[in-house]
Formats: sequence, structure tokens, C-alpha cells
Amino acid sequence: ARAQSAVHEARWMNLTGFCLRPGFGDSLDAERMKMAWKIFSQGAVRPNHAQVQSEWWIMWRRLAGGLTPGQQRQLSQVLGPLLQGKKGKKTRLPMQRQLEMWMAMANLERLYVKDKIQWGRLLLAQLAPEHARPQHFWSLARLGARELLYGPADRVIPPQEAAEWIDTLLGRKWPNPKAVGGVLVQLARKTGDRTRDVSP
Repeated sequence: ARAQSAVHEARWMNLTGFCLRPGFGDSLDAERMKMAWKIFSQGAVRPNHAQVQSEWWIMWRRLAGGLTPGQQRQLSQVLGPLLQGKKGKKTRLPMQRQLEMWMAMANLERLYVKDKIQWGRLLLAQLAPEHARPQHFWSLARLGARELLYGPADRVIPPQEAAEWIDTLLGRKWPNPKAVGGVLVQLARKTGDRTRDVSP
């Protein structure tokens, strides 16, 4: 049914992501996720259509919690070259698609810590105060969160790294400090676990 038109495909992705999220917690979710993952390897039917491109990443962001660590890593490896751009050059993707990709990346809580550090540093480097959007801050907050929504505690970035991100954010003047405050809350949140909490 999704192959009928670009509109059908975009709507199908939107509904699939909405109905299956978070991809775990319901009986037979593991089987549903196996079926959904087959679509990832096939790719979109109309990958050049703008709405399909956005809905593709929205769908995988919503389903991320049901993906295995290996599947999340595979997803990040597809996203990586798109977000990084070519060496020395900024990525030329439309802003809306970039935002959806960053949010999808940030929701991959089972990634290795070293990968999260890499993506967080890249996002921080790309964050210019005049161009930063709330979705950028949401993504950074998720990458550096002290308390994960579904990922294990050993996939939380070290407190020293989080502290560096905090210093970087505090060292810039932001037109919308409220959005930055949300990131700082997640990066500096006290959990009671000395291996995750930043210093006083």
C-alpha cells in the first residue's frame, strides 16, 4: 500500500511509527520490529520526495527503543555521513531534514559511549547561536542525558564529557536561553550515582 504514491508512503511511515512506538513493551513487539527492520534494508520507495525523507527519520526515531544495539549502530552509520557532510564542508541538507536526522540519532540510546561523544561534539560544533533550533537542543540533551529513557546506565556519557558540553554552552550567548536551560538540566541532572553525576 505504501508504494501507491509519495503521499501514501509518507502517511504510511507516519502511522507506522506512531502505532509501533516505542517498539517494545507490548506482546509481539519483537516480531513487529523484525518486520519493520526489513523495511530499513529496503529503503523508502520514493527516497527523493521531501516528505518521505522526513517521515522516514521520524519513523525510525519513534521505533528506536525497539531496535537492538547492532541495529541502532547500523542506523547511526547511515546517518553519520549525512550529518557530518564532506570534510571541511557543511552539510547542505534542508534544515527540517537535518533536524529530523539529529533527533533520530539522539534517540539511539544503545549506541556506544564513544559514538555518543562523537555525535554530541559534532552537534555542539555545528550549533551557532543564530541558527540553533529547539530540536538541536533536544538532541544534545538526549545524547548527554544523565538518566536515559530506555538505554542501560553503561551507555551514559562520562560526567567529565558532560561538564565540557556544559562549559561550551555557558560560554556562548544564546538568543533563546530557555532552550539551552533544558539541555543544562539534562546534562547536570543529579542521579545519586557518582559515576554519572557531574561535579557540584
